[in-house]
Amino acid sequence: MPAKKHIPKEELEKLVKQGYELKHLAEHFNCDISTIKARLEEYQIPFEVRFAEKKEVPEEEIIRRIRQGRNYKEIAEELGVSYRTLLKRVKEYGIDYWSIRIPRNEFERLVNRGMSVSEIANFYNLSQSLKVTAIILEQFQVGILFAGPGRNLKK
Repeated sequence: MPAKKHIPKEELEKLVKQGYELKHLAEHFNCDISTIKARLEEYQIPFEVRFAEKKEVPEEEIIRRIRQGRNYKEIAEELGVSYRTLLKRVKEYGIDYWSIRIPRNEFERLVNRGMSVSEIANFYNLSQSLKVTAIILEQFQVGILFAGPGRNLKK
């Protein structure tokens, strides 16, 4: 069995009072977080795990940026949050990216004008990948068929 990692009680107490997090204590003492937890318990040093505050990401700002044609990565960067945090807020707010990005009535107007998937993708500054095409067709479920570039989509 390996020798028990020595962590001076006074030094550990001092760093905890300075607000060090478990991760930083483990780095400082060059050991695992579980070792730090064990010493805190052994030395009976009170330690409160602090969670980061929930970052405020206004729903209207997300929607506004989607309407401007931004993707989630760009929106996260602009709002100063991680991509993952943005996705959590989008889910909490029940935001449907594609229904905001491409309003149904506008999409139907383009289809009725006889635009192809390629032309619609270009109109919205999207790549005409199979995925985008599938999203467009699935999202709006209007009576259209994929007819290939430059061909009319109306049935």
